[in-house]
Amino acid sequence: MIFEKQNRFPENLKSLKEARGCTYEQLGQAISPESRILKETISKWISGSVKPSHDMLYRIAQYFDVTMEQLLYADFSNIPSEKRPVTHITLLDIHKAFLLYITSPEAEKDIYFHKGYQLTCIVWNKMAEGKSADRELYGAIDYYDQSIQHNHTPESACNLISCLLLLWCNIYNDKIKDNLQKRLNGADISGVIEKAFIGETPFLTPEELHKRELFLCICDESLNNYLMLLKNSEKYSPLADFYLAVRYMFSCIVNDSTHAINRKIGREMMLSFAKSGNMYALNWCKFVLDWHEQAENIAVK
Repeated sequence: MIFEKQNRFPENLKSLKEARGCTYEQLGQAISPESRILKETISKWISGSVKPSHDMLYRIAQYFDVTMEQLLYADFSNIPSEKRPVTHITLLDIHKAFLLYITSPEAEKDIYFHKGYQLTCIVWNKMAEGKSADRELYGAIDYYDQSIQHNHTPESACNLISCLLLLWCNIYNDKIKDNLQKRLNGADISGVIEKAFIGETPFLTPEELHKRELFLCICDESLNNYLMLLKNSEKYSPLADFYLAVRYMFSCIVNDSTHAINRKIGREMMLSFAKSGNMYALNWCKFVLDWHEQAENIAVK
């Protein structure tokens, strides 16, 4: 006799949400920063009256640090409430706050986008496990580029920008990464966000400096073109502004300014966009404020 696995997603979502101690609003923002999921929608998922898309299931699993298989079929009814130290912020968390990967029903009709997005999901899973995902990342870049060339899919432009910036911020050595993570664990938040992406120049090897120069020579014009494609899209124009600020904050841009000046320009741009109601910039500001609040709580203790 063949027994089918019981789908426990509604019960598991409720249990994991309660264990994490997050609100409906926090969960909705975390799994879909580009179009915040409403409380009513999450309530319907928990009641079982509505099923989320495969993409949303993946994002939910990623948020709760479980696999898709566990999310759907494991039993989390007795999971204890989380007591993670408030300092448990990783470089991966910071990457996710800046590098957005979006999808839509229209974009999924584009076979190149679909294949690129599948590889992107694998990249994040491997990064979470501490594994190399270079092959998948370059594969995603290739598919997104074909999507833009053949179909001008704006979601591909967004995800391609994120992939290229991910490459940029990974061009530094383990010594820098370990130093940044130690500062995060110690709630030393001064400058860590930007340095998590541009690296601390004194510690960069000549080879890494050369890689960065080569990267900008090859990718600067392409990044400008992808930003222009987003800017010309009514739906994603605010995202183009967000990523322009991010490029300056990463100092991933060709100009004569120092890293410090670029970072300052980027921060001022991000705050300006947030004040004008740009939801991507607002979400970034919220991430930073929450992080500062956690660090202050640690300092008090």
